[in-house]
Amino acid sequence: MNNFFLTGKKRVGKTTILKSVFRTANIVPGGYTTFKLLDFKSGRPLLFQLKKAKFLLEDEKLVKEVKLPESMKRADLSADCRGLFKKFYSSNFRKTKSLQLNKHCIFAERLNAEEKFNVYPEVFDNCGVKLLNSSKNIILIDELGRFELDAEKFKEKIFALLESDILLIGVIKAESNKFLDKIRAGEDIEVFETTKNNRNKIYDSLLDIVKNNV
Repeated sequence: MNNFFLTGKKRVGKTTILKSVFRTANIVPGGYTTFKLLDFKSGRPLLFQLKKAKFLLEDEKLVKEVKLPESMKRADLSADCRGLFKKFYSSNFRKTKSLQLNKHCIFAERLNAEEKFNVYPEVFDNCGVKLLNSSKNIILIDELGRFELDAEKFKEKIFALLESDILLIGVIKAESNKFLDKIRAGEDIEVFETTKNNRNKIYDSLLDIVKNNV
């Protein structure tokens, strides 16, 4: 077995476990992690961007809170959201290096936390597949969810990796859809239900798995 995924409630520490495992093992995996912009008031996400897996091991935060000015909140969602985000950050966070929005890797965005996301499945088919091809040994997948449902090339790549000899470690969202259900139904996969009470035990298990595959 070489496919291992964490699942569980939000903010239970799934990504933190993966970060600690790879830092302790001193290994930089291939694959990707997800950068989020959260609305400061509601705490709900406004933007998701794919990042190289090594970004997870750096000191920069994977989640950044933003309080958008009213002029942006009232903006038409058909506008180029990423351009407005970038303009806003460049003028308000000049000393911050962590933003680095890459329009080619932003797969969902919205200006208002109450509105639906603008989703770009082609980002998974291009940027996502490229990141999944970045290692022949260990791949981090953080995370798999619902935004990829229409990304056919990306899904094909995921299933090809699941059948390969490459070690996959990641997070799978605790919800049901055809894509996620098919992954969980695979024979060569173990899914750890993560809670605050078993986080240390899961960390120890994954660390052993990673070290044994170096």
